[in-house]
Amino acid sequence: MLKVLIADDDAGIREILTEILQAEGHLVACVSDGAEARSSLEIGDYDAVISDMQMPNMSGIDLLQWVKANKNIPFLLITGFSNLFETKQAFQLGANDFLNKPFTRKDIRESLERVFGNAVEDSERYYCRIPIEDFVSSSGFQVNVYAKLSDTKFVRVAHKGDQIPTERVETYQRKGVNYLYAKKEEFAKVVGFNLELSSAISSSKGITQAKKIRFLKYTSELVLENCFVNGLDPESYRQASQCLEVALSIVTENEKLFDTLEMLNRHSNWLYAHCLGVSIYSVMIGRKLGWKGQSTLFRLAIGGLLHDIGEKELPIELVTKPREKMTHDERMLFETHPSRSKDLLLNCGLSDDIKQIVHEHHEEGFGQGYPRRIVKQKMHPLARVVSLADKFCYHVVKSPMTTEVCAPETALARILAYNDDLDQKEVAALKAICKPDLAVEKLS
Repeated sequence: MLKVLIADDDAGIREILTEILQAEGHLVACVSDGAEARSSLEIGDYDAVISDMQMPNMSGIDLLQWVKANKNIPFLLITGFSNLFETKQAFQLGANDFLNKPFTRKDIRESLERVFGNAVEDSERYYCRIPIEDFVSSSGFQVNVYAKLSDTKFVRVAHKGDQIPTERVETYQRKGVNYLYAKKEEFAKVVGFNLELSSAISSSKGITQAKKIRFLKYTSELVLENCFVNGLDPESYRQASQCLEVALSIVTENEKLFDTLEMLNRHSNWLYAHCLGVSIYSVMIGRKLGWKGQSTLFRLAIGGLLHDIGEKELPIELVTKPREKMTHDERMLFETHPSRSKDLLLNCGLSDDIKQIVHEHHEEGFGQGYPRRIVKQKMHPLARVVSLADKFCYHVVKSPMTTEVCAPETALARILAYNDDLDQKEVAALKAICKPDLAVEKLS
């Protein structure tokens, strides 16, 4: 049983906290401002303080400083997205934990467990980093959002569904806050990835955090070396690369997918680089189409990343052979790779539409593609974008089949010369990437 002092000028919050804490068996005293709290602490003994950030007479930050200078007791601060900088300041001043409104009985119990040493230490490996610009113009957070205070301390600053003013996000962006965080398990569900299933798989001895970090570092170097082409919109490329980074952090939680990507790289590192490029350019095209939803963009990123994994099952001499030089039997074997890719994704926790993207990325507008010979109207819209990015990457990402890496506009011209069945809005979006000084509307 703990004796807890609550300091908050909101009577409703005091009442809720008191009810929850008393139900947990704790003793509670309440005051309505920071100065009152200091007076109570001077004359009485308490095991912990729970304080609001903003109060009359004495703020939560000022009260925290006084408590840390005069008392050896834990201090829990009530905070939120609008108090992001104050939260970081409070952590540096010694705040032991944070509560984000609205909180539940479970939130308070877990916070007290963290404070009194009964909870497992937090770690960045359980979170994915999300660029803060992804929250600009958002209609609401799709997941709980966290701020990183240290390598082992993350605090929730917004709840799923919260409506945060765009101006607030832009202010943080201008002040150098580049990233916010989401728990991987929660964010994976948003992008159609059942990470709960994957977590059970990745707990085996076959995958270690160090191994994953090495592979992600190598992947980052491969992206830098192979995927960017001069002449592209650099800001659009940066944003799409960050989207790929988050997608990789989620995908590599699944041991089966992690091993598959490793095998694809060992089979052919240029093919893995091609997949990374397709992921990035798919997201770039999607953004230029006006798609802003995190779920849509990460489905594009993951679909592009995994679209060619079936080629790891084909002979390397076939994969590196130009299509026009293949025999009929070789073409038939090569055309099995989208179906092979789809089959490899069974039981990986991925959503059906990501599997559909992978299966359909070689279909063509008039039904001349493979493996199912369907027309573009029957293709998944995201598969059409990945298909276009795939064509683009065969010209701008170095491979055994390319005699030279093309400039973006040259690659675009070659695509248009040999494909008269493309969706014009998607072509306009690709043009906007290749000619970043022009708007999509002027090109469509």
